[in-house]
Amino acid sequence: MIDTSLTREWKDYWTQGEQFARLSHARSRMFTNEIRYNLAGMAIEKFVMGFLMRLNKLPEGHTLVDLIDAVERLAGLPAMLCENIRAMDRFQQICAFDTYTRTVPNDEEMCGIEGLVLSLRDALNARTLEAVA
Repeated sequence: MIDTSLTREWKDYWTQGEQFARLSHARSRMFTNEIRYNLAGMAIEKFVMGFLMRLNKLPEGHTLVDLIDAVERLAGLPAMLCENIRAMDRFQQICAFDTYTRTVPNDEEMCGIEGLVLSLRDALNARTLEAVA
């Protein structure tokens, strides 16, 4: 594997993903669901970027859809996991200037989102270990 700044810095992104994931799961409910949703999204972004950087790759864009498209091919992630993460975009469509929408997930939806973050982390972690073995 080529040693570039991408491959050297991937662990920083992964560690940040872990931190954002912990905050989004804050059992004390010190954050609103809107903040926890954004923390979960940041965790997903950091996990995906860490995985891609480990392989010396980058996504074509920065939306959840772009990120999942990039790792789905490389990591062979389960289709249902990818579709569920893509569906998170329905809560915040911030990149569409003419159709900007923002909806706050309810408690049940947040539990599902928390599960997606952990499932993605575990799947990418397993693929990362396979890639370096």
